[in-house]
Amino acid sequence: MNTQTSFKFKNNWLLILSFAMLSILAGCAKSNDPIVVEGSAKLRIVNGVPGSAPQDFYLDVTKIGTNVAFGESLAYQTVKSGAVNLFYTATGTQNVNASLGAFLTPDQSYTVFYAKSSAGQTGILGFQDDTSAPQTGRAAVRFINLNASSTATISINVVGGNQLISGLAENTPSLSYAVDPAIALTATFTGTTTLITIPAATFVAGKSYIVWFTGTTAADFVPHIIATP
Repeated sequence: MNTQTSFKFKNNWLLILSFAMLSILAGCAKSNDPIVVEGSAKLRIVNGVPGSAPQDFYLDVTKIGTNVAFGESLAYQTVKSGAVNLFYTATGTQNVNASLGAFLTPDQSYTVFYAKSSAGQTGILGFQDDTSAPQTGRAAVRFINLNASSTATISINVVGGNQLISGLAENTPSLSYAVDPAIALTATFTGTTTLITIPAATFVAGKSYIVWFTGTTAADFVPHIIATP
């Protein structure tokens, strides 16, 4: 017997970044002709909201992730490309906490975060991953500020060296940096002396990573690291 998934929506914050990111559906079509897209894409989901209940994740009406707790990420899954609707729901329900209409380009890989704004609204932060080979002897690392604060920007420095990033704003990914695995990095946020260290040898040459941060106090400012195969 066929069943139909019926989602229950609430007002939520929707965010999709504009550079090398998922494409917003609005404005994609120039005529009434249907867009036919063949092929597949890869999608990875991450719960980036501290204190949130576990989430299920749907692509259109198909559940492709379940019971994803804060800090957890699921491995890439092969999904259909083209126009899709993405939903995070409270686990075991169809109560939508965040939703997004997007366009997945064939043969590309994406990471989709359950995120929260400084206004307290939940939403989806998604972007296309850089799966190209890093520079020889380096790891490719991208940083994301998910601390849900409009004032607590993050700076990244090389221990004993230069600053990589100054003032990374909330819910913003950085560019990809070629990082020597032999060096250590530090991160701090605006207006505090709270500093955390990402030790040397955290990264492996030839691999790509996303480092995403949550928290705005010494007690909860934490880096989370996921590798992009």
